[in-house]
Amino acid sequence: MVAPRSRSPRRIVRASADRIYFKNGKGRRKNRLTISCIVVVICVMVLVINVRVLSSIHGISKSFIDESPEQLKHHVKTPETFTKRNEIKEMTKNDDADNENHNYGLRSDEMDVTKAPSRAPTSTIGESFPTEILRYFELPDPKFQDSIFIRRTKLPMRPSSHFSKVYTFDDLNNKNSTGASKNLSSLLIPKQCFERCCYEKVAISMDHEENRLKSTVDGLDVAEVLMHGHIVPNHLKFPNAIDLDEDILPCLQTGTIIHADSYGTLLDKFFEKYRPNITKPYVFIASETDGPQPDVNYRSRITEDPLLLHWYGNNPQFLNEAPTDIEKKNFTAFPLGLSKYHPQMPHLDYYLSKTNYTNPFSETMKHRWTDSILFRNASLQDLVFVNFAINPNKLHRFEPYRMICGDEVFEANGTNEEINQRVSCSVSGSSVPKHLQSSHSMHATYSAASQFLFGLSPPGNGNDCHRTYEFWFLGLIPIIKRTGFTEDKGANMFQDLPVIELDHFNYNQTELLKILQDYIRSDKFRYADFDKGWKRLFLGYWRQKILSDAGREKDLVKDEYGKKYFLSWKYSKVV
Repeated sequence: MVAPRSRSPRRIVRASADRIYFKNGKGRRKNRLTISCIVVVICVMVLVINVRVLSSIHGISKSFIDESPEQLKHHVKTPETFTKRNEIKEMTKNDDADNENHNYGLRSDEMDVTKAPSRAPTSTIGESFPTEILRYFELPDPKFQDSIFIRRTKLPMRPSSHFSKVYTFDDLNNKNSTGASKNLSSLLIPKQCFERCCYEKVAISMDHEENRLKSTVDGLDVAEVLMHGHIVPNHLKFPNAIDLDEDILPCLQTGTIIHADSYGTLLDKFFEKYRPNITKPYVFIASETDGPQPDVNYRSRITEDPLLLHWYGNNPQFLNEAPTDIEKKNFTAFPLGLSKYHPQMPHLDYYLSKTNYTNPFSETMKHRWTDSILFRNASLQDLVFVNFAINPNKLHRFEPYRMICGDEVFEANGTNEEINQRVSCSVSGSSVPKHLQSSHSMHATYSAASQFLFGLSPPGNGNDCHRTYEFWFLGLIPIIKRTGFTEDKGANMFQDLPVIELDHFNYNQTELLKILQDYIRSDKFRYADFDKGWKRLFLGYWRQKILSDAGREKDLVKDEYGKKYFLSWKYSKVV
């Protein structure tokens, strides 16, 4: 038997390309040129159809920012408008929702928001296809029912230093040492001792700090010497720092970062007892409490202390008179950030990790506000999320609550189940009758909040408030009361961040809605570069800035593997 003639793979492919099968099942050879022509015609037809569809969308989907308030009143909500967003949600939920390591966000190399034209209007539907990121309420719920995660939330926060590895000179010169480049050892200073204390310069890993959310413990985390005004629980110990006392003072080196809890009595102790014995330039941080900074009794130190390189303080407030140019230069407002007492950090960090910590207010994300149909025919309760406790020391919150929510909850007197179960415009706190109070989990609260465009954030015990930062991390624009620290007086904490400042909390619904619309229409929102402000919501930014103000830019280093470290003074007592 004669073996059949073999054909090369190339010949097989060409033969397949030349054959078209018709319904009679028989193959017929066709000229390849004819096939190519058919393909070209089909492509042209598809292109024409797409152009017509896009032109139609452009014609009917103008952003509300180009329309007058009178025109906005005549807009009608259509089911198709709401269906589009719901389809996006469903596709996101079905996209490997059970895989915790799945990345729902954007890699930084997929988007360059820094190249947006300086005066180009925000893109609208029809002009481009804006980028979407995962919203908190779209997270898969099983994560928040996991027993390990629940146990973690009972320990709301650990300082960044708990996750940092410290390398001493001796560590890196030990032939058995691992984990860091031995080349770092040339930058370190071996331990030197005086009669009662020792000092050395060590290297501490900091790669994880770029995505570490700003919190109330950051001042202590950044500092090398601490003054506590209260007992610190074990999970909030700071292993890389030492408590300040008279034994440590002789060892303090140039650029040392000192933190004191901002209690008046503690500041008295520092400036009256310890400061006269400090002989090297230092940076001072006062945070951890609601007390305004700089302390009125020591404000003059900003300009008169020759060794004070810089003062950082929370709840900034210059009383009596505006700050001088020197005060503006030498004092920086230190944002409050997330609370160390509540499980805000684990919930928000988990959420943001799924978006690669993408800025929800970047140029490509602003369409969420500029194109929102909610502005066209909605009440404030559809736009603004309201959820805060009203306690005896926070009775001032009744006014902002009523501005958005009215008295519906109080008039229902706890008998309306629908009102009692809702998250926004619910009430809680010891100043609210018990039968009117509602309680919701952190996850339920964040899930509800993330479906709004704005969030109402009245002051806490101080002007700054944890809620403001929760809203930013969730992608809401905070609405706050105007105070000195948000204005250009050398203490503007909210520069380059989206925020709406109200002169009071007594606007009616029409007035407040116009304020929100005017802000979204304004150049202040449309052309702002919020990427700068977004970076300031993370510890890594503040670590670098404070070291820079201490004159220690060279203490920010990388090894040959690209790992980031900062060099820190480490003090100890002679035993």
